[in-house]
Amino acid sequence: GKTVQVDFGQILHDEMVKRRLVEEEARALRELVENQKRARAEATEPLEREMKTLRKSNDDLSSTLSRLQKESDQYKQENGRRSEEMNSMSRLVDEMKEQRAELETKLGEVTNENMRIADELSQSAAKVNELEKGQSEAATD
Repeated sequence: GKTVQVDFGQILHDEMVKRRLVEEEARALRELVENQKRARAEATEPLEREMKTLRKSNDDLSSTLSRLQKESDQYKQENGRRSEEMNSMSRLVDEMKEQRAELETKLGEVTNENMRIADELSQSAAKVNELEKGQSEAATD
């Protein structure tokens, strides 16, 4: 065989250079990762604030919608009650109209009866006057 001469000093030097290059590359990659994290955080903060604002607006809208729904339900109940009251009043008005018609009919009957009685009284008074006149003439004869 051949003899091979190895320069361990050169090998050590080459390995140290490789190691420094790997360390520098690792440091550069860590810095890149940290910079990307910071950039992501900086980009995310406004979005998170906006999301927080949107969530609050959504909660406010939900609260308002719930309140309006309750008010709407109350108005519907009140309208239902008023509708029932209107129906009841309408029935009462119809009953009162019927009663009025009956009373007007009875009033007409009573008026006719009163007129008939007045005629009878007038005729009776005339007969009484005639009788009195006849008696008074008979008494003077």
